[in-house]
Amino acid sequence: MRHDQDERRQRKVKIIIGVFIVAVMVLSTFGFVLDYASTSGVTERVGGIAFRQSSNGVVARIEGVTMTFNYFPSQIRTIPAEGRIKDILRDTPALYITSDPTDPYAKDIDEVSLYLSTVLPETKQIYVAPGFTNATGYARPQITCDNATAYAPVIYFFRANQTGLSVQDNCVLAAAQVPNDVYRLNERLLLLMLGVLDE
Repeated sequence: MRHDQDERRQRKVKIIIGVFIVAVMVLSTFGFVLDYASTSGVTERVGGIAFRQSSNGVVARIEGVTMTFNYFPSQIRTIPAEGRIKDILRDTPALYITSDPTDPYAKDIDEVSLYLSTVLPETKQIYVAPGFTNATGYARPQITCDNATAYAPVIYFFRANQTGLSVQDNCVLAAAQVPNDVYRLNERLLLLMLGVLDE
């Protein structure tokens, strides 16, 4: 008699554990489907190009290349862009990206320089060379706005009190108020160069 009760109790415990495992599996699958449905439907169209939210960021196919961004165009369009930035950068065969090596946002600027050095040769056949405004003791060349020409303009990233893009001769000044603005400026410049956004 006691043996039968123990057997029934064990069977109940096994059933409860089994139901619990099945419930966890079903609910996690349901959660994944909901998460996918909530992000995959978010899109924004600019000039015939669809920007779609994915698990890796905002994805768009531009000039035959699938690119991933951190922001939708509407989130970076508000960054002030003065002057003739698009004219300077759009059809240039080469450009320099520079910054002060002691800039508080140096790590973020380096990431952006590396990104542009990778994506621009692929999408626009533009050679990108990173430099520093004071290259003493560094492997990079010394590049300032004085080096900017029509054939090799300079993009100078730096920390400032206000975020925005402006032009000084053939040098584009990319001023970032907070570290995150370095990435926003990067995407604003890239979409200008690709002809997706205007100034």
